[in-house]
Amino acid sequence: MSDGTTDSSDDAVAEVILVPLDGTDLAERALPVARWATAALGAQLELLAVAVDDDEARTFVGYLDAVGGRLDLSPAATHVPVDPDAAETIRRTAASSPATLVCLASHGWSRTGGPLGSVATVVAAGLGRPVLVVGPDAGPGAPGGAVVACVDGGPASEAVLAPAAAWARALGAPLLVANVYEPVPVTEGGNYHRRHGPEADADAYVAEVAGRVDAPGVDVSGVAVADPISPVDGLLTLLAGTAVQMLVVSTHARTGLSRLLLGSEAARIVHRLPVPVLTVPLSPGVAPL
Repeated sequence: MSDGTTDSSDDAVAEVILVPLDGTDLAERALPVARWATAALGAQLELLAVAVDDDEARTFVGYLDAVGGRLDLSPAATHVPVDPDAAETIRRTAASSPATLVCLASHGWSRTGGPLGSVATVVAAGLGRPVLVVGPDAGPGAPGGAVVACVDGGPASEAVLAPAAAWARALGAPLLVANVYEPVPVTEGGNYHRRHGPEADADAYVAEVAGRVDAPGVDVSGVAVADPISPVDGLLTLLAGTAVQMLVVSTHARTGLSRLLLGSEAARIVHRLPVPVLTVPLSPGVAPL
């Protein structure tokens, strides 16, 4: 909007939740979160297993039949394409419908931590739409808890605000705009030279950002968390004292959380966070779910 207000009135959340599985218990950790999301959004749950050849496809068909039976899904909700490039197949399947949200287990977001860990990174980086990521300790968030939109002081990170507000509205949840900042002395001229957080007063920053969110019917507030170590530790402190349903972060923000997909500190966020994380790519022209 021309006045700088973040308007989420035209944003929509997913109609289909697509869960890629690889036959492992690790990948199935995404299922409780996916079921929570489908129930909360009134969406449809679908399962996808990408086989490398026809023999594996037959195995995966039986596997998805069993998983789908446990979840009371129709056979039409399970898909077993054959393609050696699992990440591209997941991306292509999700991209075929703008109302599809991929929900997958992270396997710790490590390229050496299991097959889906590598796939998850590629899918989230290449899809150009939000991806719901479930870390090894994550499950459905606290009922009635907030949707937390993480901003880092730079305008690029504010791409999380519209999708976070849309999810908050869909969940009937409050929206909490959060920033983790390094507490440092103010330099001459009133600047804050921080390793993470805004180069301004953090409380004033989050209050200003929260005030620009136009989300009728959603209770919007802001919180600034001081942590001298890292955004990871600050977020964990926030989650320890606040009921939260999900976290929303941008994948290429200016500092701290900017390495959500690729950096060691961000891998710690996903690995340690007890709630699902919606990652929002900063791709121009792509409407967030």
